[in-house]
Amino acid sequence: MHADLVKLGYDGSYERVAAFVRDWKGERQRAHHTTDRGTFVPLVFAPGEAFQFDWSEDWAYVGGERIKL
Repeated sequence: MHADLVKLGYDGSYERVAAFVRDWKGERQRAHHTTDRGTFVPLVFAPGEAFQFDWSEDWAYVGGERIKL
């Protein structure tokens, strides 16, 4: 990572990059073990569990004619 940053113009030390990465990884690990656990989305649903439908009917007038939408 340090070598890639140097190619982009970074003139800091390897140790500074390593310290940043250590801190960043530690923060991510703490977040993962507390509030940032992600979201579980099941791939299988019981009938009627996954979706909710509105079975109402809507009508509109198009060209003077009433049609069901």
